Amino acid sequence: MKKLMNEVRDFIDSNNMVRNDFAIKIGVSNTTLGNGLNGKFEMKFENFLKLLNEVYDNQREIRLKIKKFAMKCTSDLNVKKSLFYCQAAGEYDTIQYLIRKYKENENLQKYIDVFELFNKRNRNETRGQELSNLVNKLTRIEDVDRQILIELLLTVCMYDHGNYSAMLPHADNARNAIPKVENKFIKQCVELYFYERQAYIQLLNNNVSESRRIANKVVESSFNALITKATALCCIGESYIFSGEILKAEKYILESISLLKEVSSAQKTRKYKSFHTTLAFLYIEHNFNLDKIDFTAIDKAEIAFFEAKYGDRNLAIKLLNELLEENGKLTGFQWYYYAYARPEKRIEYLNNALLELAKNGNIYYMQAIREALTKEQVS
Repeated sequence: MKKLMNEVRDFIDSNNMVRNDFAIKIGVSNTTLGNGLNGKFEMKFENFLKLLNEVYDNQREIRLKIKKFAMKCTSDLNVKKSLFYCQAAGEYDTIQYLIRKYKENENLQKYIDVFELFNKRNRNETRGQELSNLVNKLTRIEDVDRQILIELLLTVCMYDHGNYSAMLPHADNARNAIPKVENKFIKQCVELYFYERQAYIQLLNNNVSESRRIANKVVESSFNALITKATALCCIGESYIFSGEILKAEKYILESISLLKEVSSAQKTRKYKSFHTTLAFLYIEHNFNLDKIDFTAIDKAEIAFFEAKYGDRNLAIKLLNELLEENGKLTGFQWYYYAYARPEKRIEYLNNALLELAKNGNIYYMQAIREALTKEQVS
């Protein structure tokens, strides 16, 4: 830690920057800042973030130093703040490091247990029903910060499982608990993550304008949380898929992928595949830029969708049958794709898709199915 603080202090001094100015800007005394930079005591995590944003222009350098601080800090509160920040920022490798380092820490264990499960999803190791089963096995403890983590994790589990209606009670529980969070910085972290989830909930409810408003709030936040902002950008892009503004949809989704690539080990994350899959859906649905699809980075269902519309229908059927065998059922999206693979059963499968999406509360994507059914009835 002392080496890291020396680097920051030497950069300030060698560039003739005035420490007192930084102390005022980050809201601490000159003595407090000096003691922190000289390694006499450990700075608060949020104050170190503020200092870096004042001192450095290079965002990559800032992120690298934040990671170093998170991995080297020793106070329980700073470690806890680091975990919450890294979840919002997408620094999943750092979370994994902290999990290993503090697994046996009695004061942190109740948070480590939840972050360990969160990181299984982050790193695309476990998701959906399997993950929610693990979450439900956690011991219930009267701790607001931990409970919000659990509710937010269950929200994304329901999203993965395609049960969008079931997201709502967990999101509501998180919303009601946020005002009870005492630490201002941790509250800021969970609020941003909550708003990202809320943007998707509003989108799936077909409240498109509200979804964009919330997502833009995340994107425009001064809080340096790359993966949360990238997810909000993807949500905005998704909101334009059926608006007739497909190039605008593409623009936002490409921006989200570009921002995600700045995150360490981005290709190992679930988000990487999700964003590419959303982009592929846009291209396949509207029949443009098919040559730009990265088939190595999308889900099996969307590969089947492409084959059903533009390639080998038998391969599409094979892939969808594999998904049926693996999961015991098909999602609304997968029934929609199957309708292209089996044109003789198109209306039946479109109705299956509509039923599944309605059952799970995905109102936004139901419009694509309704439009397809209308075309079938007209023809």
